[in-house]
Amino acid sequence: MQSAFSKAVDLLSRAEQSALDIRLKLKKKGYDEEEIKAAIDKLYDLHYLSDRRYAESYIRRYSGSKSRSLITRELYMKDIHIDGLDLIFDEVYEYENLNEEKIIRSLLEHNFKNADFTDEKVKKRAISFLIRHGFNYSSATLYLT
Repeated sequence: MQSAFSKAVDLLSRAEQSALDIRLKLKKKGYDEEEIKAAIDKLYDLHYLSDRRYAESYIRRYSGSKSRSLITRELYMKDIHIDGLDLIFDEVYEYENLNEEKIIRSLLEHNFKNADFTDEKVKKRAISFLIRHGFNYSSATLYLT
């Protein structure tokens, strides 16, 4: 059987991963907790695993479809707790030329093309959709005009 470290490197060769993701995948493959911990520690030591790099990759991937607050919650759920998360968001948003309004308008355009937001049913569906994507009620209603 391949060592936990080799398997983890293989996982990382495909895409950035969080330590939690690697831990869960290795555990599912039957590696014991001690070997998993040693593999993850070695990945961090060799800079193969980086919470900051993972956070940046995650933010880049989801910044066009989710709110900052939802992405932040998801990163915390993946046990990513780093200083400077707001700075990473700011850099990605600047590079991608994004802001909350552009994201909401893009989501509405993509998912509610030609929708009549004067229809209360349609408006409620759109608001619910935006809230599920992490936007607060006031932001969701602000752009439904």
